[in-house]
Amino acid sequence: MRPETASQPRRLADATRDGTRKEHVEFLVTVPLLIIDDLGMRKLPLTAAEELLEIIMRRYECASTILTSEPDNHNPDSTPQLGFS
Repeated sequence: MRPETASQPRRLADATRDGTRKEHVEFLVTVPLLIIDDLGMRKLPLTAAEELLEIIMRRYECASTILTSEPDNHNPDSTPQLGFS
């Protein structure tokens, strides 16, 4: 299953409205590998950013999470860097 990142705040809002938020968050927290692609492509509403942080913090040391974002190709001073932790 590869839900689109941009649609996740909407899916979480829908899950909150229909009473399935807890199950939806549990799925995102417990899936063995969560890939969040193009993070930062759109500005998240404050509540969505808080929910994303909650999911990432609950996954910490329990499951793998990969975050990706695109480099700023319009800025000639922007050079992609590799980082490891």
